[in-house]
Amino acid sequence: MDYVSKTVKIQRPRQQVYDFFADFRELSHLVPPNQVSDLETTEATCSFSVKPVGKVRLQIAYREPVKLIKYSSQEGDPLEFNLWVQLLEATPYETRLRITLRANFNTMIRALLGRKLQKSVDEAALQIAAAFNAQTPLA
Repeated sequence: MDYVSKTVKIQRPRQQVYDFFADFRELSHLVPPNQVSDLETTEATCSFSVKPVGKVRLQIAYREPVKLIKYSSQEGDPLEFNLWVQLLEATPYETRLRITLRANFNTMIRALLGRKLQKSVDEAALQIAAAFNAQTPLA
């Protein structure tokens, strides 16, 4: 099932936003240490532990420069999903961002988490836009 965020505005050039999302080492600064442990990052991979799920491993599965980054869970992980960050240039200094989460969960898990996942995807997009728009360094 797909969970698609609202489209948000970021007052930064699309290249700057893309560069941030195209490298897990940049994203690691956003991970709340009280919610995850054992964080390890490279440019294209990330792994961490989260209770009660366990070890989660992500990889950048596809990049379309300045337009799209697709992340995926790695084979054998407890949760199977893909996450897309789509970027559209509105003006040279304004980028539109949308997040899509495709989760392959069984019916029971989907029923329990469906609304929470949609809310989380929407909140993530809003928080990302707020952080970029606040002109504070994200990394």
